[in-house]
Amino acid sequence: LTGVKRELDSGVSVAERDPDTDLTPLAAAVASPKEVGHLVRLLLERGADPNAECGIKRKKSILLLAAPAWDPIRLRLLVDAGADLTYRTESGYDAMMCCFFVEGASHDPGLLDTVRFLIDSGAPLDGASKYGETAIATASRLGRFDAVSCLLRAGADPAPLRWSSLHRAVALGTSADLQDLVDDGELETR
Repeated sequence: LTGVKRELDSGVSVAERDPDTDLTPLAAAVASPKEVGHLVRLLLERGADPNAECGIKRKKSILLLAAPAWDPIRLRLLVDAGADLTYRTESGYDAMMCCFFVEGASHDPGLLDTVRFLIDSGAPLDGASKYGETAIATASRLGRFDAVSCLLRAGADPAPLRWSSLHRAVALGTSADLQDLVDDGELETR
């Protein structure tokens, strides 16, 4: 942090990009696996753009780089600084979808906190990539029914799940819900 302050004080711009990655200092900080809340705060205070698009091959907003880190502190700093929660890549990916496309998403408890944060901040729930991927369907595919439930409670469209009442009872219901469906002969549902 001291070294970054020194560089900024000597005239290095917060908008300068790494020629190999096209990342701004803020983009590199939010994408880092290390705890960097103080660094993100410093860069934003010094004028870093929370909506800059970065990346040589695929352009992404800084918020989309931060979402997979599942760090509510970084996300809060970006949102408070005006990061666009509605930003979508050229392929249609948004922050809600990006938080599912990371190793560990199938089991890490940090994912659910990120989903809740994005919901509470007003992120769109029903974005779809050009490949037909959605946050809710990806959460289901990963077996993250806690995230599916959270998205549904927030008003996400259940249509991408293509679930029958039996699917819903198995994934989100109680044993009594499941018994009722069995009693009604719904076991043949595909």
